[in-house]
Amino acid sequence: MKKRLLIGGLVALLAVSDAAANDTSFALAAGGMVFEKNDAVRMRSEVLRIAVDQVEVNYVFENISSEEVTLNVAFPLPPTAQTRAYPIYFDYPMPEPNFVNFRLWVDGEPLTPSLDVRVFSKEGADVTKILNDLGVSLFDPFSRSFSKMPLAVREAMKKQGLADHHENDDDWWLEGLITKVTFHWRQRFPVGQKIKVRHLYQPVSGSRPMSAKDGHLEEEKKFWCLDDAFLKVFTRWSRESEAREPMGSGYLRAHDVGYVLQTGANWAGPIEDFTLIVQKSLKRKQLISTCPIPGLKLEKQGDAFVAKAKNFVPRSDLHLLFVDEDER
Repeated sequence: MKKRLLIGGLVALLAVSDAAANDTSFALAAGGMVFEKNDAVRMRSEVLRIAVDQVEVNYVFENISSEEVTLNVAFPLPPTAQTRAYPIYFDYPMPEPNFVNFRLWVDGEPLTPSLDVRVFSKEGADVTKILNDLGVSLFDPFSRSFSKMPLAVREAMKKQGLADHHENDDDWWLEGLITKVTFHWRQRFPVGQKIKVRHLYQPVSGSRPMSAKDGHLEEEKKFWCLDDAFLKVFTRWSRESEAREPMGSGYLRAHDVGYVLQTGANWAGPIEDFTLIVQKSLKRKQLISTCPIPGLKLEKQGDAFVAKAKNFVPRSDLHLLFVDEDER
């Protein structure tokens, strides 16, 4: 069972502009929005706080060019994949379309962004219109609506190579659909003026059970770079859980959280002052693990792990693992 999925609603801000800093629009291609680098606006600072139940991002931008520019600014969520081997049972915090309760403020004033949702087949073809025409949810086609669809709709998806099933039963599955969601808006950047942008949202919970007895623990160790300290506590929690509920086989609740960080490199120059805060739950005990992040060194500070960097150029996205002490 593969668990290498970018899950959650954790994202980074991106500007779209041409070199001349004229007004531009998003370029749409087979892979969705095409995000272009801009040379006019510098990200002076970013403070990113990630927890399982809330993400907060605070930016300060400054137009370093000689002319005012207006840019299309995008905030992409990590893509979510639907596969037969590992269907996603997301717990969406809010109803569609703003299912992550995404809120945006610019210089303290609330702003409502636009929303772009596109779905792709495992071969990379844009199948958004096909699903729309069939009445299939673009946000969560498997767990929200797929199992309740009329047979004719499922058969139509099968003909398109988007779904399949066992001939002898009603076990249907999606064939590797990938959903990409992006919030976006137009933003003015006057010359030399610092613009403060704040985002607050509830990430999608793509939680799953995880046990010390799990045959895939070796795979987990490699993918999440689990160290001895993590494994020691995790094993103890798993055994304590099994002692409390023998039928549960020692399963703990794991949350895979992704965050699109690389797009922060599309602003003019590096991020002048960057802070990452990975926050443990304040309601329950949690373990956190992630593989090394290029250019950052996480250090424990109370109930959080904090990394700070000057002139930071993000070269990878974030993949974080949170494990609760008790599955419940």
